[in-house]
Amino acid sequence: SSGDIKFVPKYRFYKNQTQAIALKGELVLPTGSRPNADKVVDYSTGDGQVDLGGFLIWDQNYPVQYIKNLSITSLVGYVAQLPDQLERRIPKVSGESLSNQKESVSRNLGDKVEAAGLVTLGNQSQGFSGGTGYDYQYMRQTRYAGSQFESQRYAMLEDLSPDQSLHSFLVRASFSTIGY
Repeated sequence: SSGDIKFVPKYRFYKNQTQAIALKGELVLPTGSRPNADKVVDYSTGDGQVDLGGFLIWDQNYPVQYIKNLSITSLVGYVAQLPDQLERRIPKVSGESLSNQKESVSRNLGDKVEAAGLVTLGNQSQGFSGGTGYDYQYMRQTRYAGSQFESQRYAMLEDLSPDQSLHSFLVRASFSTIGY
């Protein structure tokens, strides 16, 4: 089956000889298969809820002799993951994920924040180029609410999805034949 559909429009609203600034939007529609509380191993192709995000991108280019170009790109953004309803197994004891009691609960996946930077040497649209970068992403803890059980049982479900941080280091090399 297919996954969620993601729309990513970009608009460059400023450009001069050495820099450009753009806005990037993000809209994710839940068209994939949702997580299934009855499957121990679940290969869902979506998370079942809508995402709305916005990013600011800044590009600065420096002409450098012999390598044609040095480019620094920065990105900062925020993605709100909108609440939804999802069937979940409600733990009876802390750390348990396979309870026999389930409920359609209100779920609020944690919102995401991202900051990234990339340094590129060379002309990306003609010849060789290479670069290195760093990306940091943070997602807040998922929250659940229901009405069939005590509130501490929903808190135990939240403990299974704590705050998350992702650090990525990127190294890239490319060759483009456009312009040759």
